[in-house]
Amino acid sequence: MKKNIENLGNLGENIAVAHLKRKGYKIVKKNYFSQYGEIDIIALDKDELVFVEVKTRKSSFSNAQSSISNTKQKKIKLTAMDFLYKHPLFQEEFTRFDAILIKFNKDLNHKLIHLKDAFR
Repeated sequence: MKKNIENLGNLGENIAVAHLKRKGYKIVKKNYFSQYGEIDIIALDKDELVFVEVKTRKSSFSNAQSSISNTKQKKIKLTAMDFLYKHPLFQEEFTRFDAILIKFNKDLNHKLIHLKDAFR
C-alpha cells in the first residue's frame, strides 16, 4: 500500500513539473531535503524563486489543501531558508510558496489546481 501511495505522489510531482515547465518556470531542484523536511519542487518564475508543495490525492481537493497545515508550512519555510543559506546565488531572488493540488479519478485522469502564494 505504501508503494502505491509513493507511486501516486511521484506521478503527481512529475505532472506538477510538466505543468510548471509549460508555464515557463525553470526547475531548479526536485525533492530538496534538509534537517527540517522536504520541498517537492524549487523553480524560478521569472525573478521569483518558488518553493512548491505538491499534494496528490484520489479524494477531494479540499482534503489535499487542508493537509498543508501550519506545522507543514513552518517546516517548508525552514527548509527554504536552509536552501537559501546553502545556495547564496538565489538569495537575491524574491521568494514565494506555491501549492499544486492534483486529484486523480479511478481512471488516473487528473485535475490540477495551482495556488500561487499559497501560504499567505
